[in-house]
Amino acid sequence: RRGVVAGEWAAICRQMEARMAEGEPGTAVVEAIDAISAILAREFPRAPGEADVDELPNRPVLLG
Repeated sequence: RRGVVAGEWAAICRQMEARMAEGEPGTAVVEAIDAISAILAREFPRAPGEADVDELPNRPVLLG
């Protein structure tokens, strides 16, 4: 079975809304990313011995 447990996305959204209402948008986004990262790691674990490689560059691309 792969998938998000019922209510996980809703809980992340509620937490994010609460932090936004508290005037903490940065914290809201970071906590949501951490929670989503945990779900992705659970649902799509790396294979044994597989390296943790960044597929995308960490430097932002500045447009215009």
